[in-house]
Amino acid sequence: MERQMNGYYGIAVDLWELAAQEIGIPYRYIEFSSYETLINGLKSEEIDFIVTNLTVKHERAMYMKFSYPWYDGGLRVMVKTDNKVSLWEELKNNGQVRSYGLIVLLMFVLALIMTIYYRRHDPEFPRKWRAGFAMSLYHLVVAIKAGTYEGKIYGWLGHLFIIAWMVSGIALIAYITSTVTAGMTKLSIQNEITSINELHGKLIGVERGGVEEKYLRASGIRMNLYDNIMHAYEGLLADDVDAVIGDAPVLEYWAGICDDKNVRVIGALLNPDKYAFACNKRHADIMEEISLKLLELHDKGIIRDLKDNYLGGVG
Repeated sequence: MERQMNGYYGIAVDLWELAAQEIGIPYRYIEFSSYETLINGLKSEEIDFIVTNLTVKHERAMYMKFSYPWYDGGLRVMVKTDNKVSLWEELKNNGQVRSYGLIVLLMFVLALIMTIYYRRHDPEFPRKWRAGFAMSLYHLVVAIKAGTYEGKIYGWLGHLFIIAWMVSGIALIAYITSTVTAGMTKLSIQNEITSINELHGKLIGVERGGVEEKYLRASGIRMNLYDNIMHAYEGLLADDVDAVIGDAPVLEYWAGICDDKNVRVIGALLNPDKYAFACNKRHADIMEEISLKLLELHDKGIIRDLKDNYLGGVG
């Protein structure tokens, strides 16, 4: 799809136009729906140059010529802020709170039975119901936590009951620990993400054919593939995916201008990379001129100014 030159904007476009116009390179833009079709367009010589936040990769350098890298970027994660819930809400939504309630109810029933039993058979047991019930409940909790029973045990049935309760206590503690841990893991996507391991178990939206697809596929993380990053972004808003991974400056820019969409970029930079322009090998000489001009724009602080203009100093 072709558009007017002034229909495009961004760091890459502004930088290209500054460099190309000063060198005197004529050009027109052709839009591609994805990185995959864009790179194929360069391979087939349908286009001569790639002007976008293209990641510098060794395998790509085999068939294209890169310019001087003009941005130190990488991948970041975007989530919906309105998806953030507390651990209590997460456990409640998954039915764990109800299970915990049943466990507490069971303990109260057992404590009541024990209180009735000891009031009849143990003359030293507290006569007041509240004190007796509290003591019985205390002994049950200690039996679960410490694996020992501090109260008196009467008869073989009493011994079997305490053994069964202590064994069950191990299972109860394991169940509560595992469910709380699972809830915290599920919520971790809403918190600061510092490693790829925190994305496991989530469904991530990525652009088809991009670096992020290869990155997640190599890590064994589930993903939904979209033709372009905008479609992945729309999938996040529609709750089709848990998060979106894409080029850091793109996501940072959207997060900055789309406050009403309730999205935010979180976590550390993943898979740090460098962005550059690229061309067919037959235009390598022109790309050398572009690189020299980019170095000049860098020394003059113009690249920094463009970053500040679009990202507010981010990156």
